[in-house]
Amino acid sequence: MRAIYCIVLCISIHMCFQLNVLATQFYPINYSIQKNGNGIQWHLDKENHRIYRLFASSILGNNNNMISISNNLLSVDEQLLMLPSAPQDLISIHKNTFLVSTNGNLPRLFLCDIKGKILKSELLPKQSIIDATKWISIDTTKGKALLVYGNNLLSIDINTLQHTIISQQVLTVEPYPLGAYLLIKAGGGVILQKVTCNGDILFEFPFSSLGTTYRIQHINDHVLVLGNASSSASSGFVYSIKNGKQNMVFLPCIPQLCCLREDDQHAIQLAWIEENEAGQFSFVVSNLNGDPKKSQLPEECLSPISLSMSDNVMYALFSNHICTIDMGSESFSLIAASRLGKMRVFEGSIPQIISIDNQLLISSQSDYMIVSKSKDYFWWIKTIASNSIWYIVFISASILLYYLFRGYARQKRFLSASMELSGIGLILGIDAKGMLNRTNATARDILHITADIPLYQHFRFYCQKPGLHNVLSFIEEALLIQTPIHQKIHIESQNGDQEMIWSATPLISISGNFSGLIVTGFDITEELEKKRLSNWAQLSHDMQTNLSIILLNAQQINVEHSKPDQERKKKILSQSSLLMQRVRDILSVGRDEEPNISQNDALVLCRNVITEFDDAFFPNVKLLSNGKNFIFECDPIKLTRALRNAVENGIRALQKKEGIVELSCSHNKENVYFTITDNGIGMDNITIENMMKPYFTTKKRLGGYGIGTMIMQKVAELHHGSIAVKSEQGKGSSIIFTIPREYKKK
Repeated sequence: MRAIYCIVLCISIHMCFQLNVLATQFYPINYSIQKNGNGIQWHLDKENHRIYRLFASSILGNNNNMISISNNLLSVDEQLLMLPSAPQDLISIHKNTFLVSTNGNLPRLFLCDIKGKILKSELLPKQSIIDATKWISIDTTKGKALLVYGNNLLSIDINTLQHTIISQQVLTVEPYPLGAYLLIKAGGGVILQKVTCNGDILFEFPFSSLGTTYRIQHINDHVLVLGNASSSASSGFVYSIKNGKQNMVFLPCIPQLCCLREDDQHAIQLAWIEENEAGQFSFVVSNLNGDPKKSQLPEECLSPISLSMSDNVMYALFSNHICTIDMGSESFSLIAASRLGKMRVFEGSIPQIISIDNQLLISSQSDYMIVSKSKDYFWWIKTIASNSIWYIVFISASILLYYLFRGYARQKRFLSASMELSGIGLILGIDAKGMLNRTNATARDILHITADIPLYQHFRFYCQKPGLHNVLSFIEEALLIQTPIHQKIHIESQNGDQEMIWSATPLISISGNFSGLIVTGFDITEELEKKRLSNWAQLSHDMQTNLSIILLNAQQINVEHSKPDQERKKKILSQSSLLMQRVRDILSVGRDEEPNISQNDALVLCRNVITEFDDAFFPNVKLLSNGKNFIFECDPIKLTRALRNAVENGIRALQKKEGIVELSCSHNKENVYFTITDNGIGMDNITIENMMKPYFTTKKRLGGYGIGTMIMQKVAELHHGSIAVKSEQGKGSSIIFTIPREYKKK
């Protein structure tokens, strides 16, 4: 029967998993390809609302090199401008003029107007190979523009087209208004420069080489420089021009898959695409000091190409997908994930992405793609509908399993009982034959069931340890009468004696037969100790009045003429005072008192504690105080009580044999240390571990209640300090009080 239940469960889970995988996720925005091609360079003039397309084509064997001007991506209403050589790049100057660079055997610069008239042309110096040209930035007030020609950066006069070489061995360039950031190869290193269109170098920052491929990005006065540390990782830095601060970055992606951005609070962040071990991609955003936030991208995304940002929207291009992430909110959200073919033509580049109306232009040096953008207002309804069948199957399978498992009565009842009784003490499960089949951690501890002792033995096997005979009798009676019973049981263990309330609840099967017991146990030791302590406190309150009368009358006894009587009076007063202090100790255990802080001498405090012990009562003990005089802050009365209790423990450890108990003090800049050392019998590990637990004592048979250690612990806590215990059996023990030298109220 159990095997059938498991098979049904596995089939249901497998069906739910399969349906979950097949479910489709919808998004608010969809993209679809409208047009794609190659051989055209695209340029957007946002200021004048123009789109330039540069052609270098051959028609009927004649070279026709031209530029078209239109106001949208798919317009047929366009103006054509013919050029004598193949145009390679373009930059707008004013409303009616622009600059064009061409390549070929005779690379040229042209100054043209939008009517097709060439106003001026100028040859560029011939290189050893045909190098590409790219316009970077323009400053119309200075009359200068920046042009990359091969690996050189030129400053071009936009009126005369004369050029000046600004930098050579340029690795990469990032434009900014009126200038550019660039990386220059210099010997074995690289130099980051910021230059103006006029050729002025605003700053330089040299650094060691980061790789063979570089990428620069900037936001305001922050510049990101990345190099390919490996085929799947990047290293670099974010440099602040304002304060010269440099933050090193190491990213698990190539430079093309990382972007620099600024959040709403103007904090600089890095965004990148990360691949996990399973080959699945995530979009990650992180501050410069860490704290990354991840958003998983669809599993269908393959081979990331680039990551770029425009108008607070992040565009992630894959070989088969385009994903857009809205960065306008603190919790960035994926707003589109559309499958697009033919994206592999952009691999190895960082294509520019231009959003115009409801279209996207994705273009590189040789290829382009025009993508339409549409909003899906019912995307969330589609998502719910796509996944609803999964919920239906899951709910149906859950209902089926529920009714199937109702027949598994005994296990169900046991689990229900365990759930109700969990966390409240000991739990045992015993079947009708008396075999122990279930325990919790508390039960294993009390019955001494270690990892190497198996279950499913008769319960008598587990009750053979000393101190468990009462438990054995209780379970035998419960199995015999098969009705609920309750009983208080005293258990002796190495951790101390325990008082527990035990209960046995019979389990009845569906057929009405007795099938076992649920046995629970509640430890009431602490409650009983508190009750006893409360009785002691009441008695101590009454004794305090009687002791006060004894002290008052003893002080008035006149024994000036008898020296022996004077000594007896002194001892009576001393011991009465000590007894009064012990009574107050008991009263103080249950109170939450604020310490009365004052400045005190540590060595004087130690000596006062030692002098409270009468040598006549402890002839076998040599009591010593040691240390140096230094001032610290404490409540002297409470701390004296705690130290006295620790010294008394040391005296008891000698067991009326000759020995030494020493109370010493020391300090450092922050703390004061009081150490009570004896050469008595020492303590075992169990006693050390339990020593500071409330009401723990190894002398319960002698009337001990663990109050002394409670006083020590409470006084240390009142001073925001701690207690450490060191001991070795047969050699002695050390109790170390650590108290802050200056008391600070919390």
